[in-house]
Amino acid sequence: MERQAGAMVLNVSEFSRTGIIACQLNLHLYA
Repeated sequence: MERQAGAMVLNVSEFSRTGIIACQLNLHLYA
């Protein structure tokens, strides 16, 4: 159970980081 929670936290942090990078790329492309 704890392992799953840790994996979920890692997935969320990875997802948010890639999302932020994608937002920055979009800003550069459409600015």
